[in-house]
Amino acid sequence: MDTESSRQTPGTTGLKYAASRGLAVVVMEPIKGGLLAVTPPKEVQAIWDEAEVKRSPAEWALLWVWNHPEVPVVLSGMRAMEQVIENVQIADRSEPNILTPKDLEIVARVREKYLQHGFIGCTGCQYCMPCPQGVRIPGILSFFNEVLRASDPQRRNEIIERYNATIPQENRAEACIRCGTCEEKCPQNLPIRRLLSNARWALRPP
Repeated sequence: MDTESSRQTPGTTGLKYAASRGLAVVVMEPIKGGLLAVTPPKEVQAIWDEAEVKRSPAEWALLWVWNHPEVPVVLSGMRAMEQVIENVQIADRSEPNILTPKDLEIVARVREKYLQHGFIGCTGCQYCMPCPQGVRIPGILSFFNEVLRASDPQRRNEIIERYNATIPQENRAEACIRCGTCEEKCPQNLPIRRLLSNARWALRPP
């Protein structure tokens, strides 16, 4: 999904340049730290549903990376044996140029929709509230989504500054004790504990 070059990511241009120089390329976080495996916003799922071959979001992400002939190795983090099995099965049927032009068009549309709506399907319904520890879950996830959509480092820093100015320290992601109460009440079935853990690092001051 991160196709544009920046100081943080080489993008597709950097990938092709490295391959042209005979350099081996190892792609890390092909599922964007697990965010592409989270239940997508309904606007994104509607686009996935148009595909002739039905795949999970994680499979789409991995196959898109392996679709590039320049990529020999992909490193994907796994938290459970089910994920290991799924990743091995996807790797077994992957190959360069496996995606059709129609598939790539769908992926491109999904990317644009993610950039519009964010990667987290939080609707801000507040059903997860109140948090026993006072964590402002919807507000934190909203800022996290903003950071994930921002490609410019300066823009990211501005969002992080607003987050730290808006959310009191005692109500930030660091206060989460992973009790799971929020997940039991979330109608979107979001892995809120994992999202808050990721947000904690994404929203830390530069």
